[in-house]
Amino acid sequence: MMKKWPMELHKYCVDLFRTTPDLEMIMHLSDSSDLHESQTIKNLYLHSSYEYRDARIAEEFLEKANIQNSFSAISQYLEEPVSDDSKLWNIPNLCIYDYNWVFARQLTRFTGKNAYLVTRDRNDIAQHLNAFLKHWLNSDNTNLDTMIVIKYCSSTETLFDGIQTSRWDPERRQARYVPNAPSVIFVCFAKFNLFWFQI
Repeated sequence: MMKKWPMELHKYCVDLFRTTPDLEMIMHLSDSSDLHESQTIKNLYLHSSYEYRDARIAEEFLEKANIQNSFSAISQYLEEPVSDDSKLWNIPNLCIYDYNWVFARQLTRFTGKNAYLVTRDRNDIAQHLNAFLKHWLNSDNTNLDTMIVIKYCSSTETLFDGIQTSRWDPERRQARYVPNAPSVIFVCFAKFNLFWFQI
């Protein structure tokens, strides 16, 4: 009961003063039972936990929490990644630094605005990143502004296979160029290359 008291107090104050129920929370994934059904949360940050949790706990948590703006999980270990139809993919701003949450093949599921993701894949992800780029270029996803993906990628040829690209021209776009179009940034380990793709 003591753990639920802050949530009850917040709900009481919102009702009493008729204010907007914008919650910004920092919590542990194990505390998801504290949330009411369909709790609206503006921004949510998960505390670090090095204890592995079943992905179903994260899925149930995301079903309860209607996250309106941002979700951050820096070190929250999951035994397996979330599902392809998880509500995670609809959150506008994601920062998931723990590699246990997503696979590179799931990047096409993201419908939000900004994402910073480390993927779980153990092998080269160039093929999955290529599929994401093609999907993004051919879809009607106008929400995406920035996606940063960090993982191992050994082949730049595979990464841009079938996608028309051109080298950066300092005469056309000088060093101080500020992009106003969506960007996708891939930081690929092995050769430690940084690829910036902009439409």
